[in-house]
Amino acid sequence: MNRFLPVLLASLTIVGQSQIVFSKEPLSKGKWTYKNGKPQSVTFDYGTELTAKDIDQLSRRTTITRIVMGYAGVDSEYVTIEGDLRELRRLKNLEELHLCKVGINDDDLRFIASLPKIHTLEFNADNGYDGAPICTDQCAVHLRTAKTLRKLVIHDGRFTDQFVAKITEGLQNLEELSLNSAELTDESLRLLADRCKKLKSLSIASDHFTAEGLKKLDKLTNLETRTVSSPFLSKRNDDTKKLLGTWEYVSATYEGKPLDDWKDATVTIAKDSWTLRSNEKTTSSTWEIDSTRSPKWLTRFTRGGKVNFLENSIYRFDGEQLVICESAHLDGRRPTRFVADEGDGQYLIVLRRKDTKDRAESH
Repeated sequence: MNRFLPVLLASLTIVGQSQIVFSKEPLSKGKWTYKNGKPQSVTFDYGTELTAKDIDQLSRRTTITRIVMGYAGVDSEYVTIEGDLRELRRLKNLEELHLCKVGINDDDLRFIASLPKIHTLEFNADNGYDGAPICTDQCAVHLRTAKTLRKLVIHDGRFTDQFVAKITEGLQNLEELSLNSAELTDESLRLLADRCKKLKSLSIASDHFTAEGLKKLDKLTNLETRTVSSPFLSKRNDDTKKLLGTWEYVSATYEGKPLDDWKDATVTIAKDSWTLRSNEKTTSSTWEIDSTRSPKWLTRFTRGGKVNFLENSIYRFDGEQLVICESAHLDGRRPTRFVADEGDGQYLIVLRRKDTKDRAESH
């Protein structure tokens, strides 16, 4: 019997080698990455056609943590998939999914409820073709049970407040939400404020949001970035246009004491950025205003190396000058008066336009 042992070992070695090669070629389609010799992620470029067999084979690669199918958020950057996606429920280690599927429908998202580790989901809800299937309020039934979701990004939706009502019932640990749908109302803002207390980033658009509805979001104390778009909020753009341009410092005080180091500083305000240049250093932030407040609110968010800064201020125009009062406290408080007195932890800043060219071009 011993003379057969080398032959047996050789056979086992060949089998083992063939298994390793097979594991590194899960599908001929897609761009794969590996960890410890096992598939970890795959990207299918737009235009890829996946058959039912392809989906079945993909679903058997249970070590996968990330899948990209097309490029969600970009018109026509979709993949074509034969049949549905329910077999992907086998991917119990899947954490991140980006899906742009031609003809997507509510049932395509049914498998999401079976993924115990999913934390990021992005998809196009409507491919924009006449007569093509779309995702409706009904898909919320599947999404709301994915309680591990922390980031949800939905492009091109046709949802109502009922959709938001359903997902907020189950996704109360959501930290980032991006959603646009013309039919949403202030009720959706109220639901998000009441139920999703952990939201850090919110981008939402509709034809029906009002300034009154916007105030409901003030309950979200963890919110770091907020973008709310609606025609009814367009009157807020009047102040936005007045802010755009380059400003220089007239004066700056902290707790009543002058800050001479800032006398040569400038601030350049663009629609998407707030850039401070001082002492050969440049700091860039994002910003938003709420001109419906009294006094008016200015909020800036600055990303640092290890620390991010949320700066809560109030502002007003004094003729051609811009007056800002900013809190130095890190507990989220915002000034209520334009003062900087000893011990109050507040900056009082007065700016004037450095030139008029930027202002003229912004109108």
